[in-house]
Amino acid sequence: MCGGLFGNADVKPVPIEEYQATLRRLLQRVQAATKAQIILAEPYMIESNHSVPMRQMMDVYGKTLDGLATEFTARLVHTQAAWDAVLASTDPSFWAGDHIHPNVPGHAVIAQEFLRTLEFSLL
Repeated sequence: MCGGLFGNADVKPVPIEEYQATLRRLLQRVQAATKAQIILAEPYMIESNHSVPMRQMMDVYGKTLDGLATEFTARLVHTQAAWDAVLASTDPSFWAGDHIHPNVPGHAVIAQEFLRTLEFSLL
């Protein structure tokens, strides 16, 4: 999904309709086969410039996932919002060299958002 950002024109994003249909089928299978509480995490880009095309695309995919979370009564981890919060005071390269794959401190940002969403506290 990062062709436009990294210059590889051969890499094409999954069309939003296919993304939504595929996730819906997977979520239906999970609900039919289990009694599990579903937890979904937004797709994200570690980018503070919201005008970057791929960053804008993550918002569209995130809204789609938000709708599916509502439809399937799933918990939704707002990973993009977590990144936006830390990027207000730090550079994206601190968290990931390629804006996609976080380093160890970057994984902590995601983990903290999962814990917050699940209302987990050590206190």
